[in-house]
Amino acid sequence: MSSENITPTVSINSGRSSRTNSTNCMDSDSTKDSASDSLNSLIEEKINTNCDNSCLNECIDVNCSLGNQYTVYENDSGKVLKKRRSICCNAAGQTVWGVILIIVSISGFIFTPLDFMLWEKLKMRPGFPPYEWWADPPDEVKMRVHVFNVTNHERFLKGLDKKLNLQEIGPIVYLEKLQHSSIRFNENNTLTYTAKRSLIYLPDENVHDLNSTIILPNIAVLGMASYLHDSNYFVRTAFRLLVNTHGSEFFVKKTLYEYLWDYRDPVLATSRNIVPSIVPVDNMGFFDKSL
Repeated sequence: MSSENITPTVSINSGRSSRTNSTNCMDSDSTKDSASDSLNSLIEEKINTNCDNSCLNECIDVNCSLGNQYTVYENDSGKVLKKRRSICCNAAGQTVWGVILIIVSISGFIFTPLDFMLWEKLKMRPGFPPYEWWADPPDEVKMRVHVFNVTNHERFLKGLDKKLNLQEIGPIVYLEKLQHSSIRFNENNTLTYTAKRSLIYLPDENVHDLNSTIILPNIAVLGMASYLHDSNYFVRTAFRLLVNTHGSEFFVKKTLYEYLWDYRDPVLATSRNIVPSIVPVDNMGFFDKSL
């Protein structure tokens, strides 16, 4: 008797009535032995009925593997009526499942559950902690400002001193509050808002009072002189006349509050009235336009 490795579907010609013998492949050794015994019994039956060698050549030893299911049919015409396989035996099915498992594995490395949790928790939506902290920050931010007082301005103007002597004043401590108002959510996943900063003076943390006076360079006059230094003769002459008319000096005495919030000079006000495009403001307080 010869054996061939062909498709494990066994068709046996017989003159008897049609019968169907099914062999279900399972992982256990007992099931394999049972399937083999059934097939051997069928072969012995053919031998007992004087089946010739050509008939025996059609008999196949079936080696079952996990996940395979074979059905053996016998009929008068010797044709296989039906063949059924598990989806695990299908090459296309195995390829699809393999691709799916690879994609899931790669996604697990790239997008971890922690990433999804962070994306969900960090969304800028009302009621979520990030949004509330951003809209009204609970943390306190303190601003410390240092200013310098000129102690030898008279000697410097007379040419007796070549350098200015500076006295440090500060720090002047403010509590800075930042708030976002007029918040609007746009359709393109952006936010439109207005940022408002406010400074609160902290007297308990300051050594110097805001009414303390200091002597400092006249930044209004010196700033305009620096801007017009390369202008033509007539412009420079007009500027000198303007400074002499108002009696502005190169060093002025100001309070700390005026220097920080309300720094004004008559030359600055007149220049703004004449050429507003060049002098857009009349207050040069350090904090006036920075908030």
